[in-house]
Amino acid sequence: EVERGKVRIELRSTLSQYPRWNRAFPIDTAAMRRRALDAELAGRRVRRLEDADHLLYLLYHLGVVHLFRGPLWFLDLDRLLETAGTRLGWAAFERRAHAWGLAACAATGLDRVRRGLDSAVPDDVLARLRRVRRGGGLIGAFDPGAGALRREAGRFLLSPSAPKGLAALLEAAFPPRDWLAYRWGDPNRGYASAWLRHLRRG
Repeated sequence: EVERGKVRIELRSTLSQYPRWNRAFPIDTAAMRRRALDAELAGRRVRRLEDADHLLYLLYHLGVVHLFRGPLWFLDLDRLLETAGTRLGWAAFERRAHAWGLAACAATGLDRVRRGLDSAVPDDVLARLRRVRRGGGLIGAFDPGAGALRREAGRFLLSPSAPKGLAALLEAAFPPRDWLAYRWGDPNRGYASAWLRHLRRG
């Protein structure tokens, strides 16, 4: 993100700020680290995700964190598809998308970026991902600006495992008491008040 001549870089130690949903997807982050490539940034040597892993990460972030809303995340996708070009290994991308339970997320995100920005997404890849699409067409009904339950229900529609997705949904609906006190606590109000604020605003 460029603002007033400066570049903003977000450093993350996990796939998203939603650990419960990270657990619901069997993503092999150790393998992603092993496949990471050397790159140069501002004269310094850094490590970056391999292209197929990077694309899956952006799709996961777009779908699970932002529920396919916000132009910035689609522009990130389009830019990666353009710069990777033929270097992007679509066969490896498909294998990992299916293995990590991200096929539904990938199908929805790639379909929208192709329709919206005319991004280069192969027809056959999209067709195969769509065969296992689960709930992606309903995600638009869950506004990220709405309360916590509606957003978490949208993420549940993308989850590959109903039991793990349900566990994450319940954890989101009834977070630990100490977390509620930290996030929504008020010395003049009790647990019930903090919980209701969480459900409304998330």
